[in-house]
Amino acid sequence: MNPKKNKLLTVLATLDVQEWKSLKKYLLRHAGKGSDNMTLIDYLYTKKDKLSELGLQDIHTSKFSMMSSKAVMNMFSRVFLWVEEWISIEEMLQDSYDAELYLIKAYNKKGLFKLADQLSQKLQNRILKDKLLDSKKTEALKTIAHYQYYSTNPIKSTNGVEILQQLTKYHLLSFKEKSLTYLLELHNVNKKREQPLKNEIETIRKLTPIVADTELTDMLYLNEELILNNNYDAFKSLHKRIKVVNPASEIHALFYSYLRYGYRNLWGKNIANDKEEYIELINYGINSGIYTTAGKMPALLFHNLIMNVSLITDHSSTNTFIDKWIVKVKTKDIDSVKSIAQALNNLYNEEYYNLYQLLSNVSYEDTKQKTRGLCMQAIALYMNQEDDLLHDHLSNLKRLIKRNMKNTKGSYYPSQLNLITVIELLSKKRYDSNIVINLSEYSPLFFRSWCKKYVDEK
Repeated sequence: MNPKKNKLLTVLATLDVQEWKSLKKYLLRHAGKGSDNMTLIDYLYTKKDKLSELGLQDIHTSKFSMMSSKAVMNMFSRVFLWVEEWISIEEMLQDSYDAELYLIKAYNKKGLFKLADQLSQKLQNRILKDKLLDSKKTEALKTIAHYQYYSTNPIKSTNGVEILQQLTKYHLLSFKEKSLTYLLELHNVNKKREQPLKNEIETIRKLTPIVADTELTDMLYLNEELILNNNYDAFKSLHKRIKVVNPASEIHALFYSYLRYGYRNLWGKNIANDKEEYIELINYGINSGIYTTAGKMPALLFHNLIMNVSLITDHSSTNTFIDKWIVKVKTKDIDSVKSIAQALNNLYNEEYYNLYQLLSNVSYEDTKQKTRGLCMQAIALYMNQEDDLLHDHLSNLKRLIKRNMKNTKGSYYPSQLNLITVIELLSKKRYDSNIVINLSEYSPLFFRSWCKKYVDEK
């Protein structure tokens, strides 16, 4: 069995040490110590760093050879259901309000009305005292009123009108906040994919003005102005005000994504040209946890950030950025991660003299990362006119890509093969000016902006 297709192994491979501890403690509710189920979990924990390499057959042979294949498969399925249950409970417990909201509902259902009233008041007070903006606060206040009103709680006989007023107030406000959030995505999709979503946009625009605005809805309107009209003042206002939004909330992540998207548009249209402003935006994203989980980010995400920073700022500023944030990368080989980042910086700032050497001793974490590095080396060899090395390098790269693209969908590898073809044509064009390179024939295309620059120059 392909380990990548086994649901239990796929899920467990994502857990960190603390999550494993929590899971094992939870599973003891279902399976006793020493049982086959816990033996399986204990064994998989010892292999936690190699789960992606394991298959069901490997585990069957090495640990459960006395059991039938069907029994092992049933055990995997049973444990997976418990793991799913644990995931849902963990998610609820990590949410700001969900656990308490469900407890209010449960207290009312069991007739424990005094406890329901006390918890409702306590949670409501906590939400109202919290100065950070978050649309989940409005939804939680609505849900508190809903659970109190639509129950047999006798509080309705004394406070029913007030609770119903609160329910209506927060329902309408939640409707407006969510509608304006969806409106941003409607605009975004409409703009990117040229799909007419006129009816949905007009419906929201018609209904939302009925409800009074808040600071959060004002910010949602500013996002719309940034997306639709490339309004620089809207960007600057949002850039300042995003710090009043709860950094752990979904709306914060959404606002930040639109700020980055909006700034790239402003930069591309020469409306904004402050490099430091963009660096400050990225720094804020890292500091606030947008890019990190438990304080660390994947190497691929870090390298994507380096590409974005390199496109907007200069070589020196990007190197400073690399030195500052390399400590935030989750990796076993920080030197390799740094070399790849520096190579990307060199590529996007057209400094090719040592790009090939930077990547010569790098250890890549996966094949996709490796082929990207080899593509950068190919560009460096071409730019430094190392034609003999370039020919062998491209041949080896082509074989590596073709070996790995057989079982991989998507445009990643085909776009790299097209880059190789363009580099080969550019190399030949040095000696034959009659060669014509039409980039429209090579789509998708890896490092398209570089290809366009050097094809146009020829």
